Amino acid sequence: MSMVLAKPALRLGWRDALRTWLAGHWAALRPYAEPAAAAWALSFGFMLVSAWAAGVAPMHPASYLRFDSGHYVTIAQQGYFFLRCGTAEAAFAPDAWCGNAGWFPGYSLLMRALAVPLLGNLPLAGWLIANGCAFLALLLLARLLEGHPKRHLPLMLAALFPGGMYYHAVFPISMLLCLVLGSLLLLQRGRPVAGALAACGAAFSYSTGFLFSAVVGLGGLLTSRQPWPRRLLESCGLGLLALAGFLAVLAIHQVSTGHWNAFFLVQEKYGHGLHNPLAALPRFAAEAWAARGDWGHLLAPLQSLGVALLVPATLATLAWRWRRATPLEWMAAALVMIYWLFPITMGPAVSLTRAEAVLLPLVLLLARLPVVAQWALVLAFAVLRFHGGVAFFAEQIV
Repeated sequence: MSMVLAKPALRLGWRDALRTWLAGHWAALRPYAEPAAAAWALSFGFMLVSAWAAGVAPMHPASYLRFDSGHYVTIAQQGYFFLRCGTAEAAFAPDAWCGNAGWFPGYSLLMRALAVPLLGNLPLAGWLIANGCAFLALLLLARLLEGHPKRHLPLMLAALFPGGMYYHAVFPISMLLCLVLGSLLLLQRGRPVAGALAACGAAFSYSTGFLFSAVVGLGGLLTSRQPWPRRLLESCGLGLLALAGFLAVLAIHQVSTGHWNAFFLVQEKYGHGLHNPLAALPRFAAEAWAARGDWGHLLAPLQSLGVALLVPATLATLAWRWRRATPLEWMAAALVMIYWLFPITMGPAVSLTRAEAVLLPLVLLLARLPVVAQWALVLAFAVLRFHGGVAFFAEQIV
């Protein structure tokens, strides 16, 4: 009899423990969840207004399928395919490589899993994942801004961040940011292995996610309490663990296409290569001047020009007060510098509007600016986000 009564009691105890655990975590997250939800609503509200201005249905998932979205959907639907462009895309040389192997699988796998209860609706699944990750990214950012006296201003900057239309579209940008910000939070709180695993997920989900492995290695150096020789070894190990996500993608490509370098072969036809980053600033200025009066074509060079001025100025400000900078700020600075320089070094074929959306952790450094400067950036970001959203829905930017 005692054994018969023990089983229901055990089940009841497990449920009570789970309920207590969830209630405790919700109580801890609630102060951050509310401002994060308000920031998400502001960001998505700009998307709705931009969609209305562009003449598309604001709440239809198909409106958020643009440019490379189709590649992520086909990976979720049928896996990878890899073939010569002569049989697929006439815009490229017949002997070049085409297919969807130039895009990473993490987002598509999650899309495929969520599509099961959605009756196979992959675009809807991708849209829900992107928006869910956008909220989680803002929630993590609110946690990282813990203790900041005016947290609402940096969150407004994040909600209106240039290129942020991709956070709500069928793209893995918000998923990448969610994993990156989660990794920063874990590194800051002394959980380097968990932080490296989150970075591994980022490298598995987006083509430039592997770059974050350098930031993880730096985070290990800055946050470890081990003696220097061991600290250096640990940081290298953390960086390699973060890089494992990228290596996993190459392994999947080998199995599915027969070419471990399928990603590089597909991307090769776009003409990526090393370019002088100092030449980018005059190029942005010339393109913006040439497109003056036409917001659809002005938006991309104007945004890139603004970012090219803002990022060095912010990094210079951090360097000026380097003695007071925190490990989190140094990690954010390294991330911003890498993710800003890498795309402009790869040449004009890279979609900078999309790449600049990954610079969201810059907000952690902008939070140190005077309040007047932050409000000025809020207004500038709002203009760029509205017109960027219109250009996105009108398919005038890539």
